[in-house]
Amino acid sequence: MTRSDNAPYRSIAHALLKTYEFPVMMILSYPNGTVVHAINANILLDMEGEKAMFLQSGLDDPASVLYSKFLKTGIEKAGQKRQEHKNDKDEL
Repeated sequence: MTRSDNAPYRSIAHALLKTYEFPVMMILSYPNGTVVHAINANILLDMEGEKAMFLQSGLDDPASVLYSKFLKTGIEKAGQKRQEHKNDKDEL
């Protein structure tokens, strides 16, 4: 694979690296690299004050609860961005 063949991948990687924070990130993005939602793994480690949410969720693992919440929020944000994009096209 030549360097020019990698151009689309480099562009996506660059967009994702702009969002990255040490040590680990979870990122939801569109295939073109547009970041919809991102969260740093340190947030998963900082679970103080979230105990009530864990008990109500029915899940045993606090990290599973936070990850599920992260995914749901990302899906909601993606839907909102999609609707905004659709509205912008309709106005043209």
